[in-house]
Amino acid sequence: MTLQEPFETLMSPEFYKEQPCQKAWFAFDIQLSSRKELEGINVRARLEEIYGTDIVEITFSRLGDVREENLTVDQQLKDLEMQSPQEIVSDFYQTVTGGDVLSERQTALVESIFEEIGEESTMRPVQLELTNFGPYRKEVINFTQFDHAPLFLIGGDTGAGKSTLFDAMTVALFATTSGDRNVEEMRSTFAGPGDDLTKVTFYFQQGKHLYRIERVLQQERAKRGGGTTMQKATASLVIVDKIGGQEIEKLGDKIKEVSDQIEQILGLNAEQFKQIILLPQNDFSRFLKEDSKIKTQILKKIFGTGIFDRFQKSLEERLRQSNKDMEKRQAQLDGHFASQVWSEEELAVLAQTPASEKLTRLERAFVSASRKVLRSKKVF
Repeated sequence: MTLQEPFETLMSPEFYKEQPCQKAWFAFDIQLSSRKELEGINVRARLEEIYGTDIVEITFSRLGDVREENLTVDQQLKDLEMQSPQEIVSDFYQTVTGGDVLSERQTALVESIFEEIGEESTMRPVQLELTNFGPYRKEVINFTQFDHAPLFLIGGDTGAGKSTLFDAMTVALFATTSGDRNVEEMRSTFAGPGDDLTKVTFYFQQGKHLYRIERVLQQERAKRGGGTTMQKATASLVIVDKIGGQEIEKLGDKIKEVSDQIEQILGLNAEQFKQIILLPQNDFSRFLKEDSKIKTQILKKIFGTGIFDRFQKSLEERLRQSNKDMEKRQAQLDGHFASQVWSEEELAVLAQTPASEKLTRLERAFVSASRKVLRSKKVF
């Protein structure tokens, strides 16, 4: 029997005493509002202390920095999804320092850097609409149905149209397929010149915006009065408020204009998109044999770790600037120490003074000299 309650409730002995069948609980689903609730607490030991030692499963509705042995892969992925980049850096710091926590000054520095470099943003498919595309006559796939799952499988028999879904997304974004087929070949063989035009509409989210891109393929269509003519390819890209909703901003209605906008929004061209966002099943073995540097770049993009590269570079740049400032100030101090205002006795003392204490000695000398000047003014 599983008991599902908020963290504070489950950790309360009074709550346990109120339960009608106290010996029945052997599985717990702990709901967390923040992962900080778990800091410094051995969850299993605490639960066993209150509820007994018959516990066989502990799960979490919201995860923080938790690594229980019975966590599933799905739960661990949710754990990472819930952590902000700042929290990940904090956890990494604790790991490499053996448990030290970032100071307030260090935390402020980390937050300021992430604010400066911006958040990592990856493209998220929202809805795909197909008309006479490949084996699909009319098909709508709403990917928001899978938001609860970090991973999901697109399965089916050979020829069922699995790869066609990836083709459709790639055609919508870049006017090319995910494989070797030509775009014009994607018109359904079941559709004739008099049927609806082959069209792909793709809603996707990037950052804070929801985009709708629509492409009509070049294809033969029926003419009024008989015969056929060639329908030219068209494209349009807009920002919308929701699926099927109002247009907020029109970004382009020409093929090249739309393609340029897509590359700018995603930060990827067609080949990079195929290699990073889509990894076709036939190319997987080739990916495994790729050079390590290439694989590293691909995996960094897949898992959105580029923000940490930018964090590291920003930190290194700040360190270089700090060192330059220190060198400049040190040169100024050296100039003061080399000044003729110092007596031979004072210079001898300075020569024996550690560099870290010279500034303090200089400040004392300045205060002393200031007092002497004030006394001399009083005399006159």
